[in-house]
Formats: sequence, structure tokens, C-alpha cells
Amino acid sequence: MPHRTTRTHAVGPRGRGTHRLVADALKAAQPGDTVVVAPGRYQESLELARRVVLVAEQGPGTVVLAAPPGGAPALRVLGPDCLLRGLDLEGADPGDPAVTVTAGAGLVLDRCTVTGGRIEVRGPEGAEPGDFREGEEGTSAVLLRDCRLTGARHAALRLSGGARVRIESTTVADVDGVGAVLAGTARLDVTGLRLESTTGSGIRLRGRSRLRMTESRLTSPGRAGLLLEDTAHALVTTTRIETPGTAGLHLGGDSHADLTDTRVLRPAASALVLQDAARLTADGCTVTAPGANGLLATGTARARLTDCRLEDCGFSAVHLSDRAEAAFTDCRVRRGAEHGFHVAGSAVLGLTDSTVGEIALTGVAVTDEARATVTGCRIDTAHTGVAVASPAGTRIDRSTVVGAARAGLEISAGGRAVLTGNRVTGSGAAGILLDSIE
Repeated sequence: MPHRTTRTHAVGPRGRGTHRLVADALKAAQPGDTVVVAPGRYQESLELARRVVLVAEQGPGTVVLAAPPGGAPALRVLGPDCLLRGLDLEGADPGDPAVTVTAGAGLVLDRCTVTGGRIEVRGPEGAEPGDFREGEEGTSAVLLRDCRLTGARHAALRLSGGARVRIESTTVADVDGVGAVLAGTARLDVTGLRLESTTGSGIRLRGRSRLRMTESRLTSPGRAGLLLEDTAHALVTTTRIETPGTAGLHLGGDSHADLTDTRVLRPAASALVLQDAARLTADGCTVTAPGANGLLATGTARARLTDCRLEDCGFSAVHLSDRAEAAFTDCRVRRGAEHGFHVAGSAVLGLTDSTVGEIALTGVAVTDEARATVTGCRIDTAHTGVAVASPAGTRIDRSTVVGAARAGLEISAGGRAVLTGNRVTGSGAAGILLDSIE
């Protein structure tokens, strides 16, 4: 069977053999053909039903594809492997889709802008979300490369069903709502995202959706930088979340997040919030100047932090309550307005080979029915080094308390603790203060 030669179709206001409407050129195009659009503004609702390439003849900033009034998007993609390069797409209403991609379709947006409406990608229902694996290549129904999404309402990007989307070196800005919303088993792979000025959360994950994000920056989201619900999962590496309006990362339900080399800077509320049965692992991460806690965990949440820094917290750097559990290894907590670690309710803390310093109240405070195991740690310059008021049984092993304004180690009436091989120096009052001895 002979190989079909692909053709190029021209669109412009004049010229022999040139289509006046982009839609007419798309109807004439066969799979694999290219449609080249001359500079101008084209108010059309386009449909890509087959594999075509649509490009701006003179590059980015020269062609606007604007949706006509009435609610239809500027672009609707039904076919696979479609490509748009250097085009500006404009929605008719910021609350409606400017671009829609149906289940089974595929689209690459290269150096395009989308304004005044969202990109909506619908994947097949019932698809499995899949797991993130080291070195795995992401497969995408939609790829955004060097694009800019602005001026949407509700969301700039909405993924549902089993949608697969990859974003590279793209900016999402000035959204009256959430930057990106994922639901169902949708999956979003992100590298080099710049998300700026959303009134809602930066990225919201629901259902069994998945996010993998690296080398990105989320700046000034109106609410949480990342919001995870249900059984969603996020894998975040080398990313900055700056000045969110509430939490940097908020996990609820049975959601799970893995953070590596990620920074949360100046959140208005607590930096890392875990509720319900949420789980968090963090390695090499930094929290700086949260308005409230560095880490707040309630319910049956679980957290494991390694080589992390929590600095300049407005409340206790770490607050655990209910039946939450957290393990800290090789971490540093500095300059807190309340406690370094406050363990309340029936919560459990493991603190190993870590430092706590310049704390206004207590380095480690264990209250209610909570318990803590503190091993090989240094607590420097706190009002009280470690205070145990819980009868549940706390252990303090091979740790050092230096320069406490009051007691180095304080066991209150009803509190129970096992102290082994510790060193207390420079306390303003007692080195070890026992309110009662059984």
C-alpha cells in the first residue's frame, strides 16, 4: 500500500488556495497534515477529530483562536496525537472550558497560551491510577510545554477520570479559584511549573488521583499550596511553596504525600497539616516562618521526617494530638514562639539524633496520655528542656539539655518517664525536677 504524502493547509485573510477559516482547513486536513495559520484573530470553536498539526505561521503571539459567545470552547479535541504550536487560545467565559480533551484523545500544546477559561481533560472512567516509580516514563494524553495559563475562574486545569497530563516549564497565574484540580484516577506529572496568585489552593487532589511534581514553585496561593483528600497521593521533589494563605501542604482522608528537598516558606497558618488517616514522609525538607505550627497532626495521621528543618514557627514547631504518630530523625527545630514539640492526647513522638533550640517554652512537652521517645538529641536554650506530665511512659536516652531557663528535665505529678544516660548543664533552676516520686 503506497505511503500517503502529508499536506500543508494555509489559513489567512487572503491568498490563492488559502482557507479563510481555521475550521475549513481542519475539515480538509487528513491525518498527519499540518494547518498553518497566518497572523490574526480567529473567532471560532474548533474541533480536532483526527491527528493534525496546527501552528502559527509567524510564531507565538501572532494568532489568537477565540471562542465565540455561547459557551462552546475555543478548542475541542477528539482525536489522538494532535499538536498546537505557538497559538493563543481564548475562552468566552473564565468559568467555562477554553480547551476540552475527551477520553481517548491526545493533545500537545507547545508554546501556547490559554486565557479566560480552563483546560479540561476527561480520561476514561474506571482506569487505574498507577504508581510512581523511580525512572518511570510518564505517558500523557495531554502535554503542556512552555505554556501559560491565565485568567480562569474556578480552575485553570481540571482533570477527571483516568486523564494523564504532563506539564513542562509552564506558568499558571491569576486564577480566581484553584490552579489545578484532579479527581477520579487522574494523574499529573509536573516539571518546572510556576504557579502564581490563585485565590484557592494551588493544586487540589481528590479521589485516587496522583501528582508527581519536581523543580516547581507555587507562589501565593490563596489557600493551601497542595490540598490532598480521599486516597490521593503526591510525590514532590525540589519544589518551593511560598506564602500560601493557609497551609503549605494539607492532607486529609487517607491521602499520602512524599516530599524530598522541598521548602515551605511563610505560610499564613501551619506549614504541614495532617488530619484523619493521612500519611506524610519528608526527607531533606525545610519549613520557615509559618504563622502557626510547622507540623500539625491530628486523628490517626502518621508522619516521618528525616533531615528536615523547622524554623521560626509562630506556634509550637510540632503539635501532635489525638492518636497521631510522628518520627523525626536528624532534624533541627530552631526559634519557636511556643514549644519545640507538643505531644498531646494519645499521640506518639519518636525524636532521634535531632536538635531543638531557642524555644520560648518547652523543648519537648508531653501531656495528657501521650508518650515520647527522645534519643541522642540536644535541646539548647529553652524555658524548660523536656517536660513530662503524661503517665503513658516517656523515654529520654543519651540526650543533652543545655541552658534551660528553668529545669532541664521536669517530670510533673502523675507523669512517668525513664531517663538513661542524659546530660543537663546550665539550667536556671534544677537540672532534673521531680514533682513526685513513686
